[in-house]
Amino acid sequence: MKLLKLVPEDTNIKFLKWRVPFYVVSMILIAASWGLVVTKGLNYGVDFAGG
Repeated sequence: MKLLKLVPEDTNIKFLKWRVPFYVVSMILIAASWGLVVTKGLNYGVDFAGG
């Protein structure tokens, strides 16, 4: 008997079933972030604004 059991032995989570949809969502978010960097440019904030 273990002192601490976080995950029951009969747990069945199908991670690979959701692999492709999460790849697609990740690629969309990465492309959107690159698109914003290209169109809006980087915001250097108050640290590099000078003054």
